[in-house]
Amino acid sequence: MLSIENEFISTMENFNGKVIDKFAAKKERRIELTYKK
Repeated sequence: MLSIENEFISTMENFNGKVIDKFAAKKERRIELTYKK
């Protein structure tokens, strides 16, 4: 499964830029984090 995703991501142009743009365009960018001690 990971090798298929790796091939898919490596063949896409500007994958990281697309991911950054997608999350930057969202209005609600916060995530709730749960800390375990």
